[in-house]
Amino acid sequence: MVLTTAQKLAIAVGLLALLAGLFLLSTTHTPQGSDSVELLIHGPGANETIVVHVVGQVRNPGLYTIPAGARVGQAVRAAGGFTAQADRAAVNLARVLDDGEQITIGSLPSPPQQLQEPAAQSPQPSTPSQVSTVSPDTVPVSTQPLTQTQPGQPAVHVSLNQASLEQLQQIPGIGPELAARILYQRHQRGGFSRVEDLLEIKGIGPATLEQIRPYVTL
Repeated sequence: MVLTTAQKLAIAVGLLALLAGLFLLSTTHTPQGSDSVELLIHGPGANETIVVHVVGQVRNPGLYTIPAGARVGQAVRAAGGFTAQADRAAVNLARVLDDGEQITIGSLPSPPQQLQEPAAQSPQPSTPSQVSTVSPDTVPVSTQPLTQTQPGQPAVHVSLNQASLEQLQQIPGIGPELAARILYQRHQRGGFSRVEDLLEIKGIGPATLEQIRPYVTL
């Protein structure tokens, strides 16, 4: 039997349609139970865990692996629970944890300390007398005028036991510093008994004493 061209074309079209149908059927067919397997593998929270670090007032601080989506209360229980010093009111046990999070459990605040009144200090016994420190600037001085000398004698004649600071400076060779030392030594000794007592003063040697001797008296 000889097929015509039209018959051959119809057979070819039919074969192509059959092949196309088989191809579509193979690509869209899903084995039974594959949906449930996919959900078990990629379902939310399946076999997932997180690691958290619990520190502070818990019985066993450290790292703990707990299920994903766990809350603070679960992490505290994993660490053995609170200690007696834990500030439980400051912890939100319902908060959801993240992986790698650190949970710090604080301590209870210390009770306020009562202030103690300072002990009354006993009065210090007063001493009958106190030694006062005397400096050359505070030595009492006399304001009596200088003794006038007779003609032929030095122009000034200063009393070592009565002269003031200014009067002592009128003696040739005696400046403010030496005059203050003379007043201080006079106060310490209770007065000079002789002119040679000036040798006990720093800055007055034998030469200086002989220089001022004509101008001084007791």
